[in-house]
Amino acid sequence: MSDITPQNKAPAAGGFTDRLRDSSEPFWTAATTHRFTRQLADGTLPDEVFVRYLIQDYHYVDCLAQAVGFAVALAPDMATRRPLAGFLSVLTNAENDFFLKSFERLGVPEATWRNTPPSPVTQAISDAIVGGASGYAGSGQYPEAMTVLLCSEWVYQAWAEPVADAKPPQPQYREWIELHATAEFVKFVEWLRTETDRACKGLDAARQAGLVKLFRKVTELEAAFFEGAFGG
Repeated sequence: MSDITPQNKAPAAGGFTDRLRDSSEPFWTAATTHRFTRQLADGTLPDEVFVRYLIQDYHYVDCLAQAVGFAVALAPDMATRRPLAGFLSVLTNAENDFFLKSFERLGVPEATWRNTPPSPVTQAISDAIVGGASGYAGSGQYPEAMTVLLCSEWVYQAWAEPVADAKPPQPQYREWIELHATAEFVKFVEWLRTETDRACKGLDAARQAGLVKLFRKVTELEAAFFEGAFGG
């Protein structure tokens, strides 16, 4: 993931992104400590749950790639576009390869993962991510795009980093954890936080309140997405 490793300082304590995270409770804790992630780390997650998750997450990652593309277009300069474009490359290459390899390893026919429609929760979070990134594109609203990207990636870094040393027996479980716990990914999330803080600095109170609401909505859907993998 070296293409997404920007050179940046750690986000300042007490910044706007801290407010985003703190205002998203109880959903932040629900998403970052969900039973899905705990069972993934200790190897007790049933294969059928992981398969259900992977199929839906492949829909989600496709929408996430679109959202990153909008963020690249809205970014203010080349220095900002570079890490975003690098992340887009990771999504469309290494992460895409992980899904295809995992489907094959788990015996999921191509017809199944291609033709299974997005669940209502998957559709809702995809709409929130793409809508948040693109809905204001015509007027160049970069903070919204960064807010939804930060939420989607920060949640994953927050659950994966504490279990980075976990060794579940399933190779696909280990790889999924590793993808979201590498030093490069942690630095990228730090950059997202720093850049979101910068992009949102000086916005009026109403605009910031809207971003808080948007981040909270995506966080709530992230928790629901994990729960949906268990069915019912």
